[in-house]
Amino acid sequence: PGQLSTIARQGSGSACRSLYGGFVAWRKGNPPEWTDSMAVQIANENHWPELRAVILVVSDAKKDTSSTAGMSTSVATSTLLQH
Repeated sequence: PGQLSTIARQGSGSACRSLYGGFVAWRKGNPPEWTDSMAVQIANENHWPELRAVILVVSDAKKDTSSTAGMSTSVATSTLLQH
């Protein structure tokens, strides 16, 4: 999954995490190409057997602001995301 997560990340950053089950970290990688940016499984799906997640879709309409644009704004304006 490591190489596949790198490919998936090119389409959508968070997509790289979807190739694993359980708990997954998204490794940022290094500029300028970011080719080593990929997902790494931290713990498998049996790590916390009592954990449950509920996903609720509140709208199927297209968002006014894309995730990429929103995150770019957050990085540019938030003191919490300064590197």
